[in-house]
Amino acid sequence: MTPLVEALASAMQPLLDRPYALLGHSMGASVAYELAHELRTQGIRMPRHLFASAALAPDVKDEDEPLHLIKRDDALITAVARRFGGVPQAVLENEELRSVIAPALRADLTIHESHEYTPRKPLDTDITAYGGSLDAKVNAAALERWRPHTTRAFAWHLFQGNHFFLQSARDAILSDVITRLRD
Repeated sequence: MTPLVEALASAMQPLLDRPYALLGHSMGASVAYELAHELRTQGIRMPRHLFASAALAPDVKDEDEPLHLIKRDDALITAVARRFGGVPQAVLENEELRSVIAPALRADLTIHESHEYTPRKPLDTDITAYGGSLDAKVNAAALERWRPHTTRAFAWHLFQGNHFFLQSARDAILSDVITRLRD
């Protein structure tokens, strides 16, 4: 995670001369959170808002078995589909697609599942946590656990859908993001 967020902070730095926000979904929420801390450490302008979507709060340990340790590509893809949904049927049925997608998916899961939370002072940026109403893991109580990670405004919102509610609730999410950034 550290090399990833350091590289992101470096690449983003020339673009941060204006207000901005970070939005991350699932593992991306962990990356966005760590990136915000890295930006603060480097003394770079902080985001106006951090949107954490379909993710446990950084200090909450995920009790599920790690998926990145699954060796076979087809077994990895099947396990991800079972746990999170959102894997297209074409990927599940096509060995060539699975072999292309599995290494990147395994790398993402390795970063996410092996990352250990480091307690730090809360961020000085607004945080909104989003979840899907049918996501068994990231429910309302899980979203509320993001609250202590900011000294500023906090909100959470459930949208209709499962872990990949971004697909079915896209317009509602965009509307909410725009409203929060206007305020």
